[in-house]
Amino acid sequence: MAITKRPTAAAVATAPLDDHERERREQAFLAGAADNGKQAKADDSRMQTVHLRFESDMLPRIDAAMKEMGLTSRASWVRYAVMQTLKEQQK
Repeated sequence: MAITKRPTAAAVATAPLDDHERERREQAFLAGAADNGKQAKADDSRMQTVHLRFESDMLPRIDAAMKEMGLTSRASWVRYAVMQTLKEQQK
C-alpha cells in the first residue's frame, strides 16, 4: 500500500445541514445520550476524538449540570453545550 498525504479539511468537508436534519440529529443525539450511549454504533463512525482541558474547579460544575440533564458522560454534555452554542449563533 502506498503512503499518501492526509486529506485536507476542504477535501473532507460535508454539505451544510438544513434545519430539519440538524434538529433530527440533535434529538437522536439527546436520545442516545440519555440511553447511556446505546445509540446505534453507526453514528460513532462520523465522530472524531478531540482532547480538551478544563480547570479542575469546572469539572464538578460540569458533572452537576450533566447529571441534572440526565446525561451520563462529560463528553455528551460538552457535545450538547457546543450544539446549543452553535444553534444560538445561527439565529
